[in-house]
Amino acid sequence: MERLILLGAGASYGSEPQGEPTPPLGANLFERLAARPGIASSLPEKTKNQFQDFEQGMAKFAAEHSGDIQQFQRELAYYLAEFLPSDKSLYHKLLSLFAREKTVYASLNYDMLLEESMEAKGYHPHYGVEHFYKHIRVLKPHGSANFWPYMPGFKYKGLKFIGDMVALDAHIKPRLRSETLRLCREDDSFSPAMSLYAKGKAVKTCPAFVSEQQRLFADICSSVSEIYVIGVKVVPEDHHIWKPLSESAAQLTYFGRSSKESELFGGPSDESEFFTWIESSGRSKATFVDGYFEKALTHMEEKLSKHDH
Repeated sequence: MERLILLGAGASYGSEPQGEPTPPLGANLFERLAARPGIASSLPEKTKNQFQDFEQGMAKFAAEHSGDIQQFQRELAYYLAEFLPSDKSLYHKLLSLFAREKTVYASLNYDMLLEESMEAKGYHPHYGVEHFYKHIRVLKPHGSANFWPYMPGFKYKGLKFIGDMVALDAHIKPRLRSETLRLCREDDSFSPAMSLYAKGKAVKTCPAFVSEQQRLFADICSSVSEIYVIGVKVVPEDHHIWKPLSESAAQLTYFGRSSKESELFGGPSDESEFFTWIESSGRSKATFVDGYFEKALTHMEEKLSKHDH
């Protein structure tokens, strides 16, 4: 029995004990970028204010500052690639729960916390569905900070790409974290293959590779028996994620914030959004569990324990 574990921003954000640095959620992401030297800090105040909703701000930025998209994406990749898992990271515990031969991970995050946790355990990420010795399978349907164009012999310097265009479509070579940070510093033309953090998730660098990751994700959804979703907001218009999930026959378990907790503390309820999606998609075999990453690990561990006995 194979399983898919889908991880989102909430997983990385909640992967460390309180006080340890983790990538921020979308609501605080631009503020962190703007506090660093770079294009985000140099934007006019009017443009900065648009990023109070990061997705809306990014969409307007892409339309009004298209020539700066590659630089923005490089700086975003650099910031997120700086984060490292501690010894107490929940990613370490997650990777210890399941047999790697029967588990595929999918992450919507650009950061490399999952990959670095694999490396710490003596394994390497494989961005596909085949089994390889000393590798763990992981798909990244929104791209990743370490998905860099691979163009041996092609020399370029200071290129700019104006308008609603794809800057480049070339082969990708996944890089180690150290290489990723170096390329973010030294490349002045391109960025890694990462979707824009905006509605539609457009990819301006090497979209074919990201599309292939999405295709593999859909294939895995159709073949596994179990799917766990941790730290992922329900966004049905992201069809490349939610359509395969809706069409899968696998038992789906979604972890998030309950409606009761939402009433107490305010903000949207993951539970209500999840069940609205369930009703509209007609999906069956779906369970909501109140809790985040730590609760998800406990739930999966208990389920494994019952299965073993």
